[in-house]
Amino acid sequence: MVRIAVSCLKCNHHLSFPEEKLSDFGMEPKASLVTLTRRLVCKNCGSKTVQTFRYVEDPDGPPLVPE
Repeated sequence: MVRIAVSCLKCNHHLSFPEEKLSDFGMEPKASLVTLTRRLVCKNCGSKTVQTFRYVEDPDGPPLVPE
């Protein structure tokens, strides 16, 4: 499963979600992460300085980003 990881560069808050959830933001699942990143605001500190990336979740390994 492909997931999107989001990290706040100001307060270090992290989250990840399935790529299919991009539709919750009004975006196609394969949409550009640049477009998504411009829309995001950290829910902890309110910063717009966030980093996003896609990764393939390994069901047998530890989570890359905490849930």
